[in-house]
Amino acid sequence: MALVGTNNIIQKKVLSATNLVTTNPGTSFQEVSDAFRLSITPKFSNSMIFLEYMIPLNQTTSSHNNIFGFQATRISPSAGNIDSIGASSGNRKRTAGGMMRSQNGTDGNDHNLETWVAFDFPGVTTSCTYGIQVFQEGSDAGTIYIAHSSNNNSTWGMSSRVIITASEIAQ
Repeated sequence: MALVGTNNIIQKKVLSATNLVTTNPGTSFQEVSDAFRLSITPKFSNSMIFLEYMIPLNQTTSSHNNIFGFQATRISPSAGNIDSIGASSGNRKRTAGGMMRSQNGTDGNDHNLETWVAFDFPGVTTSCTYGIQVFQEGSDAGTIYIAHSSNNNSTWGMSSRVIITASEIAQ
């Protein structure tokens, strides 16, 4: 009997970052911050890396209709899209995450929590580093506050953590 079967979690790495980051990313996906990078070294070259993201934020924007989006990205080795990115379809923006609108208002106190999962088959047994990218609709000049709110008060102000989990799963 094999000591490591398929679909077993081999290892987990967790990033719990308290960095308060402010961004105006523009219409193309941009890395939020290198403070939100997590590395894992797969033990097997055919393993899947299963990624879980929890991003607390405050989006100040000009409208509830403005869209912004997050995605998982591989920083190294070979930076680029991870395997769970959406299929190419016309002019649609491909993502390994999701797009959303401000769910709880658009001022300096309104909190949102964006969560998603993604996966990657890096095909290596060397260190793999993952991060977060963000974009916003072209008509939106608003600021996105990651892990905190724009307003700093004891009634509505928020400060939290970005949590990213990477799990190696044997195939």
